Amino acid sequence: MTRGRWAAVALGTSVLVNVFLVGFLTAWAMNGNFRRGPGPMGGPGMPMPMAMLGLSERAVTPEIFDQVKDIWKQNFDEARPLFQDMKAARQKVSAALRADPFDPAALKAALDELSASDTKIRASFQDGILETAGKVGPEGRELMARRAEHGPPGPPDMPGGPMDDRGPPPERPEGG
Repeated sequence: MTRGRWAAVALGTSVLVNVFLVGFLTAWAMNGNFRRGPGPMGGPGMPMPMAMLGLSERAVTPEIFDQVKDIWKQNFDEARPLFQDMKAARQKVSAALRADPFDPAALKAALDELSASDTKIRASFQDGILETAGKVGPEGRELMARRAEHGPPGPPDMPGGPMDDRGPPPERPEGG
């Protein structure tokens, strides 16, 4: 290859890499990653329960958003031991399933403990929902009501998912 051809290849490669980086950073910024740091759950953006409730910084006033964010941060801090209890209960279920000889009574007790842990966590989150509903006003509660009707976004809302309200998929013809 000639020196001019190498320069053209290097220039073209550089342009492609730069276009990719600009696109990636633009998408990253448009998803809100430059606006704020980690939420109470450690992930980027708003706390997961607020997203699941249909609340965002644009949907409520900044003061209410901060109050609701504090409610969920406190809720998660209080629920942390409940999650640890649930993890311990899952480990008991795992141990009961692996036991040799298998003991159905031990598995039943472990599953009952897991169910009780799940119930405690759900009650904790329901308390957070109740407190949130009291803070956000009628418009916020309307957003929460719409989200409650349709469920959180994501795979359950995808075609055929448990929250898909479009009905069953069409029958496939035989052999196809």
